[in-house]
Amino acid sequence: RSPLSAYNIYGARILAGYRCYPIKKQTAPNGLFFGPYFSYNYLKISEKKGGDYAGIHYLNASLTAGYQFVIRKHVSMELMTGLGYKKNFVVEYDSRNKQYSQRDYSLVKYLPNVKLLLQFNIGYVF
Repeated sequence: RSPLSAYNIYGARILAGYRCYPIKKQTAPNGLFFGPYFSYNYLKISEKKGGDYAGIHYLNASLTAGYQFVIRKHVSMELMTGLGYKKNFVVEYDSRNKQYSQRDYSLVKYLPNVKLLLQFNIGYVF
């Protein structure tokens, strides 16, 4: 096995979401919210000396619900849950940039494309 220092690792993430605060007495970012949530992650792992490489893709789309509140005017905390769709796959290439493998993978064998989301966030309010 080669040490991790023998590889180049590059990646990016795009995340988009929209929140609706349905209770009129609330003002964002306080209170109950609902909305869609989308993310795409890409990671490329390649050997530093050239050769084979792999692209790892995570695609997620969910409908979410959560509750957010602000403590002391500047600290935001929230708990969010959701249900959606995921597509996780790896594409492998040889040194000539020719694809030789693509496989889907999931930790859950019987529901490979079901996304369950449970997330806790802490942030700073400007």
